[in-house]
Amino acid sequence: MHHATARLALGRILAGSGFGDTTTGLVLACRLHDDQGCPEDLRRGILERCLAAPPDEAPPYAHPLNQQPIPEDERALASQLLPALIAHPANQAKNTTALWCLVELWPHCGADERPLLRTRLLNGIAAQREDEASFITTFQLRDWQKRVPTHYGTLTPSMASLRGILDAETPLAAYLLFAEHLGMEVDLQTLCWVLGSLTVHLQHELHDLRGELAALLLGTAACERLVPLVPSEGMVTVLSQLAHRLWWLARHAHLRPIRKSLDQTQRPFTSAVATGDITLAQRAARTLASQQGHLFWGQAWSAVEQWMPKDRTVLLRLLSVLDSARWRAHDDAISVDDVSAIAALLAEMAWWRQQRP
Repeated sequence: MHHATARLALGRILAGSGFGDTTTGLVLACRLHDDQGCPEDLRRGILERCLAAPPDEAPPYAHPLNQQPIPEDERALASQLLPALIAHPANQAKNTTALWCLVELWPHCGADERPLLRTRLLNGIAAQREDEASFITTFQLRDWQKRVPTHYGTLTPSMASLRGILDAETPLAAYLLFAEHLGMEVDLQTLCWVLGSLTVHLQHELHDLRGELAALLLGTAACERLVPLVPSEGMVTVLSQLAHRLWWLARHAHLRPIRKSLDQTQRPFTSAVATGDITLAQRAARTLASQQGHLFWGQAWSAVEQWMPKDRTVLLRLLSVLDSARWRAHDDAISVDDVSAIAALLAEMAWWRQQRP
């Protein structure tokens, strides 16, 4: 992250008392601002919009960590704050993203700013309020762990082995399936990636009007980036909490299914997005990515510029999905599933813009 851009974001964050959606949007905008593949006018416009958003506010929260020494580097910061996230799991996806955002900003903070930012993060995670069924506490996890058979923990994380989480009848059944992948040699980064891919799968099928799936996807990417910085046992707990939220969003969040279009035509990507037809746009994106992958981002940025959302919630969804896809790309080759998720969101943006110009 460029230092001058980060300093602009820090000024806005410190104007508030919390650490939430505005902060996340600012960090994502700063990261995008450094992407030379994105048109300069678009990068600057997104950053200006994020800087204009009201700063995050949250009630003061008296936490013992506020009295602890200030960590000197990102590893110490992440290790110090991870237990606080685990203890406040109301929206672990957003909380983990908040910690990653602070890690990104840490090298750009002055010594006098660091305790203020840590306090704002603690205020923010303590202020989260969600349906109690949508998250699990450490007490619930300890109870469930007693029910895990001793032979569990032998599976390697993969889409095939973890997809059953989406269809599990109960939260315990979903956890037991997840626990089969938590052996002594668990690959935590692969586990993060697979949870993200399952979230992308839901984005293909369900409307995400409140941005819950986008937040979960960004949370899995944040976890993957935090894995090298934190103790593995803490990350296992966080990922168990994220897996539960994935199950809950799939089964109980009442996300409306995306209706499949009957239009079987094949159109260029930007033209397909402009129709507002999600199925058409997804098909075009997959074709473009598989046949001419090097052209995808240029056309995606063009569509973003054309259909830029006015609503800040939708803008955060967009930045979350784009940043996650760029992180998840392997050797700069974005997966067809991720381009399909981007296409679905862009087509939805085009449809709303045409319905409510």
